[in-house]
Amino acid sequence: MATRYDNRVQFLAIYPTETVTLADVTEFNRAYKLTIPHQLDPAHKLVKKYKATTTPEVLLLSAQNRILYRGSVDNQFYRLGRSRPEPTEFYLNDALTAVMVGKPVAIRQTKPTGCLINQP
Repeated sequence: MATRYDNRVQFLAIYPTETVTLADVTEFNRAYKLTIPHQLDPAHKLVKKYKATTTPEVLLLSAQNRILYRGSVDNQFYRLGRSRPEPTEFYLNDALTAVMVGKPVAIRQTKPTGCLINQP
């Protein structure tokens, strides 16, 4: 998705776990062939700013830093330990497509499936 929207959308992966190191992130990115920029957030500054609750959870922000979409990338993983072979709904892509043509995002929020972010 980052390749498809290259030069039009900035992607950033945030790692909000205190114990994750840059070496861990580098290995994760290599294993999953991720090439988007990343940032560690062990003090949860971004987690708190955007009220993130789950990993993974995506936020689509406007140029004015307004949240246009929050939730899952798609519906492939619909409950912990449960997934479809392929997604049938593409929430983030649909939101990006709408924004790119100047339309409002139809589905502004979905419930992300993953691990809760432990906050102090």
